[in-house]
Amino acid sequence: MAARYARIGSALSAYEPKRIYLFGSQARGEADSLNNINLILVKRTTLPMLERLQEVRRFLPAGLGHLDLPVYTPDELAKMQQRGKGFSELIMAEAQLICGRQTQRRTDADDGKESRLYVA
Repeated sequence: MAARYARIGSALSAYEPKRIYLFGSQARGEADSLNNINLILVKRTTLPMLERLQEVRRFLPAGLGHLDLPVYTPDELAKMQQRGKGFSELIMAEAQLICGRQTQRRTDADDGKESRLYVA
């Protein structure tokens, strides 16, 4: 599995994301060989979401298995965190920063919980 992560990281570094987060069963340490890898990439871009997905896929070599890797802008990610519902709550609860640097901690004003995701 470590070799697979290294290949993914190397390939995605050429895409130049600001940050990459791992979440899901891999982040929780509950994955087996059949699980996919769930990543969130943060990148400054003006491309629409679908075009981002197509663009990032071009950087990945064949044979890496199933990867979920949506690409969000820093602003989109911040708005998701502000809403604090559903998918963004799951991500905030378990996300692990695997590439990039943490820039600003965000605390939810409603419940005081600190997010594991960081906004620029």
